[in-house]
Amino acid sequence: MWNRKIARDLSTVCLKCLEKDPQRRYSSALALAEDLEHWLKHEPIQAKRSGFFTHTRKWVRRKPAIAALIAALAALATAIGWNVWESELFRAASEKSIAVLPFENLSQNPDSAFFADGVQEEILTDLARIADLKVISRTSVMQYKSGVPRDLSKIGHELGVANVLEGSVQRDGNRVRVNAHLVDARSHRDLWGQSYDRDLADVFAIQSEIAMAIADQLHAKLSPNEKSEIERPATSDITALSLYTHAQNLLLTSFSSAARAKLLKAVDLLNEAVARDPSFFQAYCRLSQIHDQLYLLGVDHTPARLALAEGAIQQAFRLRPDAGETHLARAQNLYQGYLNYDGALAELEFARQLLPNDSRIFYLTGLIQRRQGHWEESTRNLERAIDLDPRNFSRSSRLRLATDFSGVTLKK
Repeated sequence: MWNRKIARDLSTVCLKCLEKDPQRRYSSALALAEDLEHWLKHEPIQAKRSGFFTHTRKWVRRKPAIAALIAALAALATAIGWNVWESELFRAASEKSIAVLPFENLSQNPDSAFFADGVQEEILTDLARIADLKVISRTSVMQYKSGVPRDLSKIGHELGVANVLEGSVQRDGNRVRVNAHLVDARSHRDLWGQSYDRDLADVFAIQSEIAMAIADQLHAKLSPNEKSEIERPATSDITALSLYTHAQNLLLTSFSSAARAKLLKAVDLLNEAVARDPSFFQAYCRLSQIHDQLYLLGVDHTPARLALAEGAIQQAFRLRPDAGETHLARAQNLYQGYLNYDGALAELEFARQLLPNDSRIFYLTGLIQRRQGHWEESTRNLERAIDLDPRNFSRSSRLRLATDFSGVTLKK
């Protein structure tokens, strides 16, 4: 029997995805995302219920396996189980776990907000290179933007970390002031704090100094390569950094009805960034990933879009052929552009050794292993991705799907 506890609109969305006739399915992943967004906001969905819903409901009654699939998809969207995850993560939080929260922009110019976000992101990126630490991904921490009172204990609980880094940035002409302090989220005890008041050009050195100080405070062991990477600035161009950070912020909310415009805007911003600094390695890596996403979502599913992605990857390889980000970008391109599973997995394994806290590596690995039917391995990698990015709804849904269908064979 059909589970009447499942929301009718959500059932309609799931059934539309499973239509036998391709013409009656969603035209693209973006169209599906828009309907799911409408449902989450309690707005009317685009999928039609009437005859389609009645016909398909009879169909699934004759196919219990398909009915089970739809029920699981619905359960996925309605009950991710955040509270369970949060409690387990917080209880098991390592003393060397940390979340770098968005820094407050104290500058009078609101445009400096991207500059403040850039400072926070570089510190987070530097710390994430350290294998001896657990560092929460930017997607999850950016949900705690400054401007409202923060309950650090609650945040630590939700993210599953023992420590939280807060800070502020004030830019005034050619001067910059950066304040940072490290707090034990469980006891509210201040562990470390420092204020930096220097020339604007020194902001890149400040970021590295803060990351090194935090690593020392948490007694993290650094390899020579990790120390070298932390001391290497992403760019020496302040404006290029702000452009890059603006693009990054757009990507945090790109999976929505405005995805196309945001992704294309991010491409423009990153192109401006590399025009200002042709050696901006991370910007090329992000450019390739956005081009791949535009291709995958069907916004521009053309060979020309894939060529743009490959061009950005070639620039990244030219600058830093052995960097983890380079191999991660190549892995995403092989997987999303060409469904080259083995090639992508080989690139991801290389990247994982250099980027131990990058949730994208574990996420992509889990997705590929799921497609290959390696359910247990897939689940482990998706669990690790969520451990590093616990407030990412999309990745939690992937894990639930992998868990619900591990070992299940759907008959035709």
